[in-house]
Amino acid sequence: MINLKINFFKELKIYYSDIYKRTVESLMVYHRERTVKYIEKGKNEGIIIEDVDSTLVSRVVIEITHMLEDDSAFELKHYSRKDLFREIVIRYFRGLATQRGIEIIDEYIAKSN
Repeated sequence: MINLKINFFKELKIYYSDIYKRTVESLMVYHRERTVKYIEKGKNEGIIIEDVDSTLVSRVVIEITHMLEDDSAFELKHYSRKDLFREIVIRYFRGLATQRGIEIIDEYIAKSN
C-alpha cells in the first residue's frame, strides 16, 4: 500500500505538477501542525524534554520521512521500511525523550523485535 501511495505521488508530480504542488503543500502544513501537537502533548505528559523546539523538530521529522521515501537514499532491497523507521525516526525521538520517554521507547523497540 505504501508503494502505491509513493507511485501515485511520483506520477502526479510528473503529469500534474500544479495539482501535485498544491496537494503536497497542503499535506505539509497539515503534517507539520499535527506533529507539533504530538510533540507538545509529549512535553505535557513528561515524555519529551520541555525545551525542545516543537516547530523545528516537526520540520526535521517531516524531512526525515521524505528521505525515507526516497529510494535513492535507502534501497528497499537492503532495508525494510519498518527497519528504517525504527533505526532513524524512533531513535531520533529517543534522543528528544525524557527518562520516562526513553523507557517507553525502549519497551516499544523490545516488543517490535
